[in-house]
Amino acid sequence: MVLQVQGCTSIKQDQPCNIVDEDTFVDNMGTTVTVKEPYEKIISLYSAHTENLYVIGASQSIIGVGRTSIYPPETRQLPRYDYRSDPEPVIAASPDLVIIRPFINRNYPDYVKALEKAGITVVSLYPSNWEEFETYTAILGILTGQEQSSREALKQLKERMAAIQNITALIPEDKKRKVFFESTKTAYRTITTDANPARAIAYAGGINIASDVEPITPGSTIAEFGIEKLMMHAEDIDVYISQRGAMNAGGSMISIPQREGFMAIKAVRNGEILEINEKLISSPTFRYDKGIREIARKLYPDLMDDMSLYGGEALLSRKDYAAMTVMATHTPIFVPSSSHYYEKKHKVHSYGLFTDISWQDEAFDHVETAVLSSYIKGYRREDGTEYFNPEGYVTKEDIAYTLYILLDIKTAKEKTHIPDLSLCTDTKIVQKIVDNHIMPLEQDGYFHPQKQVTQTEAINYLLKGMEAGS
Repeated sequence: MVLQVQGCTSIKQDQPCNIVDEDTFVDNMGTTVTVKEPYEKIISLYSAHTENLYVIGASQSIIGVGRTSIYPPETRQLPRYDYRSDPEPVIAASPDLVIIRPFINRNYPDYVKALEKAGITVVSLYPSNWEEFETYTAILGILTGQEQSSREALKQLKERMAAIQNITALIPEDKKRKVFFESTKTAYRTITTDANPARAIAYAGGINIASDVEPITPGSTIAEFGIEKLMMHAEDIDVYISQRGAMNAGGSMISIPQREGFMAIKAVRNGEILEINEKLISSPTFRYDKGIREIARKLYPDLMDDMSLYGGEALLSRKDYAAMTVMATHTPIFVPSSSHYYEKKHKVHSYGLFTDISWQDEAFDHVETAVLSSYIKGYRREDGTEYFNPEGYVTKEDIAYTLYILLDIKTAKEKTHIPDLSLCTDTKIVQKIVDNHIMPLEQDGYFHPQKQVTQTEAINYLLKGMEAGS
């Protein structure tokens, strides 16, 4: 493998990356790189790079990741490196490429210099907006020999984004909901109009009330807003979105209503607060459409969580039931926020560790969210590995369990006699569900806990049960 780097002069101000020809590009620090053969031993010190390399099919080339990389879930098994500490562990791993971002060049220049002095090629990339993302992903393809795969991944992302926009485009202008996006609670900062979250709000059919802001520094996507402006728009804000993450931690659903004077904001008063993980909405990844969809789901829940997608006499699979429960409850998809997530033990389930549901599976987000919300159970083998059985069928007892979790069910004064109660896995749950007339016995007087249900039956049980228990 021969890799050539030219023009490695230090540039303090980062700049947009660009492609010179099919083998040559200029990174965000102005370094010209010519790739003779794909890199095969890559250490990625930025979680977004790691994630994107997996998506374009370059996972086999990754030998190490940064300390904050936890997605895709299998990255947890890779060696971890920290650019804030000694560069020797990276040097000792003998990578042929280390991919970083300009933040590391600016704040840890000695670390970068040590890698370069050891003869390691260092490429610094960070697309600051959507327009640069296409060039950035093409460069990842050049570096890894995955040019075609990179183009296909970008095409699919654009198609997913367009599909959401096609739905939200149906909303009349006078029905569009207004949004404030809090990027950090410091001075109640928001985002500039060219930032990824601002574009996401537009795709989701929302109106960003902070449309006249200026960046806090040239080139930044963070903008000052302040309490005074916020209160001026208090009655205009339909949904208050708070970005959560390591870099720009906004407020939480608990802390925002407790802030002095914030109950004057219509969205806060009405409980219309959305916490969204920065990995979905601000990080430059192929999961960007998921951030857009989550905002759209919050703005227009009945439109986006369309239960009419399900129905009919076909038996309901467990993976479709997971989607159904998440949509029926409008539950935001679960995404781990802590880089230490896999260092802890999780009683119900550890995100991404089902052996029969890949992070690339279309059902992944719904399954993970439904299980971690306890709407449906996963399984654990004797060796400790977890599985979900996505193609298995849903039973009446599965639905009884979901309703028990969702509803505040009291113990009834009189118990209904259930002849086949002993066949139930959890007799107390089924007894309470039947006693409270949430799921009545069948015409033959039995509950039939293991009876497999159709899509239509499941929808009726869920919606009627939630209505009865409200």
